[in-house]
Formats: sequence, structure tokens, C-alpha cells
Amino acid sequence: MSEIDYFAMGNWMLGLAFGVSALGTLIGLICIRHAGTPDISARAALGWLTVGATSIGGIGFWLASLVLLLGFSVSDSPVRYEVGPIAAALAPATLGCLLGLVLAGNRSQLTRSLAGGAIAALGLVTTVMLGVHAVRVRGTVTVSTWPLYFVGVVAVLGFVGALWLTLTYRESVRARVGAALLAGATVVAAQVLAMSAIEVDIEPGVPVPNGIELFDFAYPAFVVGLLTLAVPIAAVLLAPLRRPFESTLTDETPLAQPG
Repeated sequence: MSEIDYFAMGNWMLGLAFGVSALGTLIGLICIRHAGTPDISARAALGWLTVGATSIGGIGFWLASLVLLLGFSVSDSPVRYEVGPIAAALAPATLGCLLGLVLAGNRSQLTRSLAGGAIAALGLVTTVMLGVHAVRVRGTVTVSTWPLYFVGVVAVLGFVGALWLTLTYRESVRARVGAALLAGATVVAAQVLAMSAIEVDIEPGVPVPNGIELFDFAYPAFVVGLLTLAVPIAAVLLAPLRRPFESTLTDETPLAQPG
């Protein structure tokens, strides 16, 4: 019987995935704080939420899940991946986060935090499910159903808690860091649970499966993903400089025209 190794590249991949997820989530949570700035326009708030959702969903969810999938291997077969589901998983990750953040709002309300966290969790569950269903080996791959229920429970609890911390203690740096660490642990736990649902039946006479080696896709995605974090970081750093300038323009009154 073929042996499955979830961390063929070493257990350090867990730490890397956790760090990537926590970093992307932390930057996204800082963007959420800016979205709740008093007197901010609805358009600007939506812009901040979109940037935050891209950081949380694209980096914190999708990229971190790719890092963990890199360690998946089977003893008697090379592992390949369908590029379509892997690439498509980026959409529910970011859109689920955006809808969840919009639904959660800018104030700490338990019902809205529950709803927003559940929607964001659904995006994560869809992302990891697409990832594990993209696995191809020299034989048959099946995905058990029962571990996926635990994926859903872990995702909901983790992201409801992260949103609640962020919205309840909006001005607390410790709360944002704690929420990011909680989200990072949630992503890692969900992805590992999803990978544990994979079962393989190797057929020695079957040729090498079609698909890509994940490293060829994940490495450029990793580089591009981390580079894109420069956008929200720059936006956060420039925000304090823009606000006084914008308020000055707003406070200016037109001079009365001579009659």
C-alpha cells in the first residue's frame, strides 16, 4: 500500500505557511481598521476592504495553502496538479473574504461577526477543497467527506474569532496581531485536515498523470504574492499623510464672489 507523506519537504513548511498566512492576514486587518476611519467615504471604505480582502484571501488563504500542498507526496507515484482548480481557488478566497468583511461591518456586533466570519470561512473551505481535488497520481485519487466537516468547523471558529477580536478592539495592536496569529493557525489546520482526506489507489501500469509539478506554479506565485503586499503596505504608510491634506481641502470654503 502506498504511503502518503504530508510534509515531504520537512515540518518547517508548517511554519512557513503559518508565517505567510499570518502576515497576509495582519496587513489585511490593518486595512480593515482604515476602512472604519470616521468620516471616510463609502467608496474609500470599500477600497480599503477590497485591498484587505485581497491580502487576507490571496496571501493568507490561497498562497499559504499552496505552500502546504508542496509537501504532499506519495511513495509509489509522482504527484501532479491540475492547474485550473489551483488557479481558480484564488477567486473564492478573495471574494469570500470581501463579502465577509462587508457583512461584518466596522463595529463589533456578534451576529454580523458570525455571519462575516462564516462567509470568509466558506471562502477558505472552497479554496482548500479545490486544492486537494486538483491532486493527480498514477492511479485514482478520492477525497473523504468527513474530514471536510472538521475543516468547516475549524474555519468558522477561527475567522469568527479573528473578526471579533479585530472589530471589538479596533485600536489595539495586540488584538490585531492575535487575530492574525489565530487566522494563520486556522488556515494551516484547515489545509492539513483537508490533505488528510486524500486517499490514493496506485496502479503501477498507469503512465505519469497529466498536470504540473506544483513547485513550478507555486514558486512564481509566492514571489508575485509577496511583492503584491507592497500595495497595501504602501497604502497603509501613506494614509496618515493623505488624511490631513484631504481634510484641508474639505475645510476650505470658497471665497465670496463680488456682486
